[in-house]
Amino acid sequence: MQWSHEIILDKLRDIGILDKFYFKDDYMLVALDGTHYHSSKNISCKCCQSKTNSDTGEVHYYHSVITPTIVHPDIKKVIPLMQEFISNDDGKDKQDCEVNASKRWLDSFNNPTNKKLIILGDDLYSREPMIKKVLDKSHSYIFVAKPTSHKYLYEQIEMIKNLNTIDTKIISKMINGKKQIFTYNYLNFRT
Repeated sequence: MQWSHEIILDKLRDIGILDKFYFKDDYMLVALDGTHYHSSKNISCKCCQSKTNSDTGEVHYYHSVITPTIVHPDIKKVIPLMQEFISNDDGKDKQDCEVNASKRWLDSFNNPTNKKLIILGDDLYSREPMIKKVLDKSHSYIFVAKPTSHKYLYEQIEMIKNLNTIDTKIISKMINGKKQIFTYNYLNFRT
């Protein structure tokens, strides 16, 4: 019997586990990230991705996958969902990538929970095509946007800070025995 994420999520909901992962009652947080599961300088196949060292010309072959995971900030455990492979077997000239695999996953994910999804991702996801795909699926998102890749955005943030219209939250936490301070700047607006 092949298990789908719908069957698994239904069973987790039936036994009360999934309810603990609902965020602010109406949402479910789904983190997207890629990982490698094969790496070689000698073994390759038609589905492999590859990187060529610009100094040596040596080719490195690898396989990777998107691992969508239901997370909650107050729970140390996660619920893995069906992965999406990053693969070059579609005959395209351009190598497949994490963002394209994530878009395919969004297209294939049927949400049996009726909860709204908030898609979480690193800086790689914070570009217009991915954001558009998330919004087209009626989901929300929280993506990292680094100053090095989003210079204009950070210029605008500095301008808003100077107008004193941005909210700041400072949180102090002990992590591995060391005090760490996190500063969050945020602006609430509707489009």
